[in-house]
Amino acid sequence: MNVGRTIIIGGGLAGLSIAEFLAKKSGNSNVLVLEQYRAWGGRVVTYRDKSKNIQYEIGAGRIFHEHKHVGDLVKRFGLHTYPISAESTTPNGHPNPFLQLFEPVRHILQSLPADILAKHTVNELVPEELSSVLKYYPYWSEFNLMRADVALPLFAPKEPMGTDKPAEYYGVVEGLDAITTHLAAAAEKAGAKLKNRHQVTNISRLAPDLFEITGLRGKKANQRPFKIQASRVIIATCRCGYSDFSILKNMPLMKQLATGALTRIYAIYQPPLDIKEKVVTDGPLRFIIPINPKTGLIMISYTDGDDTHYWKKLDGDALEDAIHKEFTKLFPDKTMTKPTYLKKHEWPNGCTYWLPGDYSPEEASKIAHNPEPNLYLTGESVSLNQTWMEGALESAEYLKTLLK
Repeated sequence: MNVGRTIIIGGGLAGLSIAEFLAKKSGNSNVLVLEQYRAWGGRVVTYRDKSKNIQYEIGAGRIFHEHKHVGDLVKRFGLHTYPISAESTTPNGHPNPFLQLFEPVRHILQSLPADILAKHTVNELVPEELSSVLKYYPYWSEFNLMRADVALPLFAPKEPMGTDKPAEYYGVVEGLDAITTHLAAAAEKAGAKLKNRHQVTNISRLAPDLFEITGLRGKKANQRPFKIQASRVIIATCRCGYSDFSILKNMPLMKQLATGALTRIYAIYQPPLDIKEKVVTDGPLRFIIPINPKTGLIMISYTDGDDTHYWKKLDGDALEDAIHKEFTKLFPDKTMTKPTYLKKHEWPNGCTYWLPGDYSPEEASKIAHNPEPNLYLTGESVSLNQTWMEGALESAEYLKTLLK
């Protein structure tokens, strides 16, 4: 049985950032990171197929230009960037009608009492007469799952989805997971120990400053149990992992946080589809996003929340046929050939959202970061900037102030 000072569960952005910080701070190797999967990065995943010359993002998709912490890592690791347009149109080429409603929606929400915003979602508070246009807002979870007071800043002019000007986003040429790959290497260089394929199944407190972590290690076909003790535990998984740990089951955050599903479907068509910019629809495809017009690579569908249900049981020919049917409905004059490549990527737990309720997300977030002595949480799930990589790093930065 091994005994270490700090165990970090989860090797995503927040977990790796904390690992490097603590390893540098302590000057020794008493920091251990346990990651369930083979790769580091959590929900920052870049898909690559060198034989087909394919690369695209299947988890986190882009960086907002004002997200300082992520931007600092991009610069630190010498990565290269490319711009991502925020412009979107309807299938008939008209501007996305929902963008015109940002100001009136914000006005409606700002006119409501704080307790009403706290206990409802945006969709529950916006008048029914706007519903025909609201269907062009393609992020289901932010309208139907996230509490309205947390969603309200999304409609501010200077926020990622605001109205002052088209938001500026960018991607990373090397792939977004190059950020976490470099960060993992930096944490190891600082002295932290990183172990992948270690699935933690439970955390038990044996004493005020002693925990026992149990789980399974190795590939799924040949997993073996492990048991490790630590004086301090930092949980850096998403909300979906919290349910596995009995130590968290009675905590308020279990009822304050929920995750929404996310599905991306990528395809290659030859000749390339005649789609020049991002298209937002009110149908099952929701978002259609050109990725590489030269190769014909396109994200033929992006959905989240309940909008993912349509695609959940479709694969192979059934998936191909459904895409062709929905695309033809939207673009009867455009030609769609049989795809030379088609792949669906599903995340049952894509992003996390603060749920409606009688509590303060700001206070709940602070409590969640250190709910009990020597027990900490960090990551996008407990941040106040959910759905973004920046939220994970903001959470990590806050936790660092508690660990000093």
